[in-house]
Amino acid sequence: LVVADTAGYFLSHGDVMMRWTPFTEAAPGGVWAPFLQGGFGFRDVAAEKASPTNTAIYMFEGEVLTLGAGVAYFVSPGISISTACMWSTGDFNDERVGMVTTHGRGVAGTSARIGVGVNWHKGRRVP
Repeated sequence: LVVADTAGYFLSHGDVMMRWTPFTEAAPGGVWAPFLQGGFGFRDVAAEKASPTNTAIYMFEGEVLTLGAGVAYFVSPGISISTACMWSTGDFNDERVGMVTTHGRGVAGTSARIGVGVNWHKGRRVP
């Protein structure tokens, strides 16, 4: 998002993801497992004082498609620690300045991020 002001912007992003690991059974503790993930989400970029008068809220909102890849380290058969790189793409369809919202803007936007997490693997079995 390119603007001609010096306001600070805040990005919020949420995804519902599905993760696929190439193993049909759980790995025992001490095993590294690569994975792919993908999902859909929603994001917005906002600044509270980014309008020309420095008084109105300025916000872009839209849906995204997120894809990623990473690796998990199984500390036990049901718990892993993971790190992943994720890329999101989609359009910012709604623009809001103050209390006025414009729909259907279609401004393309992409983002990339790195995630680290602890994962619980429900129902996994050790062979």
